Amino acid sequence: MTKRLNGSSICSYEIPFGFVVAGHIKKRRECTDAERLDVAHVAMPICVFGCDALFEKRYIKVVNGSIVITNAGIADVDTYLGSLEGRKAPGWTSEREKYFAWHSAQTVNGAS
Repeated sequence: MTKRLNGSSICSYEIPFGFVVAGHIKKRRECTDAERLDVAHVAMPICVFGCDALFEKRYIKVVNGSIVITNAGIADVDTYLGSLEGRKAPGWTSEREKYFAWHSAQTVNGAS
């Protein structure tokens, strides 16, 4: 039996653990020492089916708990992004808001 995660912090899809990584909401290299120790809030489980890369490249943002997207200009990608737009991100909490706000302030698609 495959162990499953009840939901990625962005898409909320139930997925096998092997397709989940620990993602930082605020890039680790940008964190203060205190923020690096705040693992419960600065990091989140995120799936590698697309959410991790799309979040990292800033095509997906979380604003006040809801998913906001930036179109990629590629029909299939934009269709997937559109399926997420406006949904509640289960990984959002008030304790994580400052990290999601930092992420949202980063505007360059394709940034690493």
